[in-house]
Amino acid sequence: MDHERQQAAAPVERVDGSFGPEVETVAELLLAGMTSNAVTALQYGVDARIIALRGPASPRSAPLVFVNPTVLSRSAEEKMVPWREACLVLPPALGGVPLLRDEAVEVAAQDVRGVPFRYALRGEPARA
Repeated sequence: MDHERQQAAAPVERVDGSFGPEVETVAELLLAGMTSNAVTALQYGVDARIIALRGPASPRSAPLVFVNPTVLSRSAEEKMVPWREACLVLPPALGGVPLLRDEAVEVAAQDVRGVPFRYALRGEPARA
């Protein structure tokens, strides 16, 4: 039996020290088309490591876009939180999949212009 491999998105590369206007355009389109509080560019067929968070999934009052995010640290296994995941790529009739998600993570990323930042995320932002 053949099993499909989970696809990992390609890192966003800098050109002349920045990402360029294409990354900002992708981020704007992701935010404008969001039907949930967290979405990745890959879910929309864009092969780029970009994640957008808004509402309760954002660690700030405004939406936040992570370019090339890297998890630096995460919850210990005994601190994982049970969650029923509903995802755009899963059939709605499935009703979600039970799994464990991190209660806390520390993430390093870049903004749409390529400026590095870090966030310590807890609760819903960490899960997303």
